[in-house]
Amino acid sequence: MGCSATIVRYALTQLRLGSKLPSLRVPLPHGRGHLTPSPNHDSAPTIETLFLLIGLALAATGLALMIRSDLLFIRNGTRRVPAQIVRHQLKKRGGATLYSAVLLVPDERGGFIEVRDPLTTPFPTPVIGERLTVVHPTGHPGKARIPYPWFRAGVYGVLGYGFVVCLLAVTGLGT
Repeated sequence: MGCSATIVRYALTQLRLGSKLPSLRVPLPHGRGHLTPSPNHDSAPTIETLFLLIGLALAATGLALMIRSDLLFIRNGTRRVPAQIVRHQLKKRGGATLYSAVLLVPDERGGFIEVRDPLTTPFPTPVIGERLTVVHPTGHPGKARIPYPWFRAGVYGVLGYGFVVCLLAVTGLGT
């Protein structure tokens, strides 16, 4: 059983034992009662099931968005080209400043185009003027990005693990 499913099960056990945690009574629409954790496993969904379904939906959405961003790379193949960092684009969110590198990438016609790397960081890296190799789908130099294979593998791994754990817990196959 995964760590998140264990935490949810522990919290629900504490609720059933009457510990002083906040009430999770949720009124159902049209006056059909309340949604509360129930130890008798009747046909009404439990809070645990709702949490697991929310986790399943979040993990599935994250995986779908990651696969969508990688679909051109998977279908068309990948091309590695040299690029240079020309500046950083600043974004301010909630008092924090985030940076994304702007790359000068050669295009298919022998010219150069500027492409913003989709990854934002709290510090301006790589430094301006640095030359590095970027990847882009064949025929789409505007989709160039700095390759972070371990980062992407880690995100896929965490989302995939969360998806499988929630799916096994919801279906009951993981117990």
